[in-house]
Amino acid sequence: MDDVINMHDAKTHFSKLVDQVAATGQSVLIGKRGQALVQLSPLPQERTAPRPLGLFRAAIKLD
Repeated sequence: MDDVINMHDAKTHFSKLVDQVAATGQSVLIGKRGQALVQLSPLPQERTAPRPLGLFRAAIKLD
């Protein structure tokens, strides 16, 4: 999203902005006087499958 949302509008509609970012996965820029100051971004998705055991077995040596 290239538009910068005014700080006051972001404060007023913060809950809606968070829902929008979570649903779409797109970041939102928040700023003052049209200049972006912060970016509200979604967290990366967690892995659904567990990592296999012994993945780094060859990389680690214990003496």
